[in-house]
Amino acid sequence: MNSEKENLRKRELEIQRLMRQMKFDELHKSQVYRNLEQELQKIKQNNDILAEQETPTSTVYTSNQQK
Repeated sequence: MNSEKENLRKRELEIQRLMRQMKFDELHKSQVYRNLEQELQKIKQNNDILAEQETPTSTVYTSNQQK
């Protein structure tokens, strides 16, 4: 799972670099740029999901349960 997270992070950085360069080259209105934006959003969502899966959940006690 850690490898998957690392791969997503590398791809995220790669897309961000491409998008920065495309803005600099004034290509930010192109379809390719929009596709990269969409992929970046998906990667960020996947990173959030992976982070949630790695976060330990705490136990919630009700009044009928002993602590």
